[in-house]
Amino acid sequence: MDSIDITMHHKEVSLLKRIGRGSYGVGHEAIWRNNSDRAEVSVKISLQDFEIDHLREIRNLTKFKHANIVALNGIYRKESIGLIFEYSGCGSLYDYLHKKVAEVAFIEKLDWMLQCANGMEYLHIRKIVHRELKTQNLLLFDDFRILKICDFNTAKQFVTSNTEIDETVCYMAPEVCDDNGKYTEKCDVFSFGVIFWEVLSEKKPFDIYKDLHPLAVQKKIINGDRLNINYIRIHHNSDLITPIIEKCWDGDPENRPTMKELASFIGIDCKVYIPINFKDIEIRRIVTKSRYGIVCNAFWRSGFFVRRATLKIIPPNKQREIIILREIYKLRDLNHRNIVTLYGVSKDLDNRICIIYEGEDCGSLYHLLHYTEENFDIWLKIEWIQQCAQGLAYLHSKNILHRNLNLDNLIIFNKYRLLKICNLGKASEITISNPDFNRIVCYVAPEVWGGKNKFSKAADVYSFGIILWELISKDIKNPFDFYRHMADVMLSVKCIIELCCQHNDKVRPTMKKLIQDFWILDKDVLKSKKKKREIFGLTAFHMENLYHLVFKDK
Repeated sequence: MDSIDITMHHKEVSLLKRIGRGSYGVGHEAIWRNNSDRAEVSVKISLQDFEIDHLREIRNLTKFKHANIVALNGIYRKESIGLIFEYSGCGSLYDYLHKKVAEVAFIEKLDWMLQCANGMEYLHIRKIVHRELKTQNLLLFDDFRILKICDFNTAKQFVTSNTEIDETVCYMAPEVCDDNGKYTEKCDVFSFGVIFWEVLSEKKPFDIYKDLHPLAVQKKIINGDRLNINYIRIHHNSDLITPIIEKCWDGDPENRPTMKELASFIGIDCKVYIPINFKDIEIRRIVTKSRYGIVCNAFWRSGFFVRRATLKIIPPNKQREIIILREIYKLRDLNHRNIVTLYGVSKDLDNRICIIYEGEDCGSLYHLLHYTEENFDIWLKIEWIQQCAQGLAYLHSKNILHRNLNLDNLIIFNKYRLLKICNLGKASEITISNPDFNRIVCYVAPEVWGGKNKFSKAADVYSFGIILWELISKDIKNPFDFYRHMADVMLSVKCIIELCCQHNDKVRPTMKKLIQDFWILDKDVLKSKKKKREIFGLTAFHMENLYHLVFKDK
């Protein structure tokens, strides 16, 4: 049997302190040495003999790979069977909840439950029923970010009708609370509902019955007693969660959802959020503070890396929150070198939305142009505008509108070489009460302010044209310098501005078309006499006409 089922030699494992004892046996911290490798592990030593078939079944679990399943690294035999698992330095979910390790935001708890549902779905697909799903068997890793399920399937070796079930009975479905009960996937779903309640309430299940014998608690569950759902109503959005939990507790197993359905239900909220561990954020200074929220410069630790970041804290507002989260859901999967990276979205303990982006290192384009003494080369400006066009074209290809494109929302990185677009979807902040209204309105297309509030890709193109004019205008002393100051470049730019800033949004080009036409701003192209003649022939407008065209409705 050993040659078939035993995967490691007991001399490879050095047991350290004992960390727990249960029906399965005794748990230890340990060191596992494999050749020159050395790793911290958790070892569970069985107090009972395994049947051969069950030992072979456990060994097969070493093949399971899932982010939310504790890895079984191997099995050894000394006097007893030892199971070697990956080690959790953060302890169990039970310890976190009931020993007050730290406070946790609602969305982080929701993320734990999503991870648990994903892990259980993985087991159920493989026809494995956990049988003893409870917070003691959910371990936390990576500074409490990751939840993993342990002790799955081993419980069936230890289930008996005796009273050594202690708190486990609080998680047991009514149909298995007697000797004739049969474990199914729906029993795990019942346990999941109890865990969900425990995580949100931070109370022990059925604690009011703590002085009763476990069999008496079983009888109450069979008779329909359930946990007090009002204990979790303290959380914002709890009304979305309570029906899910109560569905898990249904007395008829057929009425309970599957783990796949639970992952989908919870994911409705979790898909919007990318949970942030607030211990990883070091706020350096507040940049702006208004009724729309607080913007801070910060550092964010992600694994071994420390990144410069921008943290935005938005006060609770149900109506604005719906708009913001709808936009965030679109943005979280964006990946482009000219779009600011969204690191995480969460809620703090005060129910404020917290958004963390990659942080600037050179400032906004507006600040650089209007509040510094730097004189930027015309070719660098053209490079910036081309990068802006690339980022905006990428957004439009994803059917995402910026809605508030201006120099404040163009951030410069990498020693002035890289431009990125930020603050997508913030049209709700363009209001007359905004202190920057007079400046922001200059970028907004006429059809948006024409009473129709008609945001479109063409409106973003109009804003792009104004940005291009603003970038180049500092290189022009007056409109009639247009033909004398780098005429080739300026005339080319003028053509693009005119196309973008047409009053009729139907005739403005798309960003994709503009990128195709950007050959006219290429250094090498502008050296060609043939191309130069083509450029000069593109338009007959004068700069004074352009100025009137752009600002006649402002």
